[in-house]
Amino acid sequence: MSTVASEFKKIVSVPVTWAVFVCTVVFSVTVSLVFESRFGDQGQMVDLDILKTIPDYIAIGFVALGTVLSGQEYQGGQMYTTISAVPQRSILVTAKIVLFSVTLFLLGLASMSVASAVVLEKVSGEAVRIVCYSSIHLAVMGMLPALLAFLIRAVVPTLSVSLVLLVVAPPVLMPLTDWVPSQVSADLFLKSDLSYEATSVAVLTSWIMGIGCAGVGRFVYGDS
Repeated sequence: MSTVASEFKKIVSVPVTWAVFVCTVVFSVTVSLVFESRFGDQGQMVDLDILKTIPDYIAIGFVALGTVLSGQEYQGGQMYTTISAVPQRSILVTAKIVLFSVTLFLLGLASMSVASAVVLEKVSGEAVRIVCYSSIHLAVMGMLPALLAFLIRAVVPTLSVSLVLLVVAPPVLMPLTDWVPSQVSADLFLKSDLSYEATSVAVLTSWIMGIGCAGVGRFVYGDS
């Protein structure tokens, strides 16, 4: 528990973490207001469709936050001090991953909740499901660069690779988007029927496990 508490203090004490958090929520409100002004007052179904599009626009904030959460200690050189204080790296990386996941999910919940408050006149069961599923999708979008940062060990290269993979690749590689992690996650959690497909689950799991094993493996065994 001391490791978890220590890692939590690091997260909340870094100003850039709060800056990205607040900017993402504010951007979510801004996007929601723009869509509501243009397409609002067309019925509940249109409002729900608007709500489902919000994650596409605010995902970049989660990519940035995931990169910062995991990579900022490498950027400043504090990671090696942390490892010296907690020599059991497997425990340390587990605490980090759990806290990163919770932080990203809470940001997703906050962003989508304020978006739903702007877009919807009344909350329905479907709206709650969209908010929850979208929060999971956005957390995945943030955790992939967080895991990648363990492998690359630098903020800017990790952010660059993550933006290309998660944001740029889907519209550019249209015939191959079924294999891009951000698109697979969106298909799973943001589709109109919110249903699961075995292939999409397998592809997304493979991406998470592949990047996660590489990143965690280097964290635990690298420089040891």
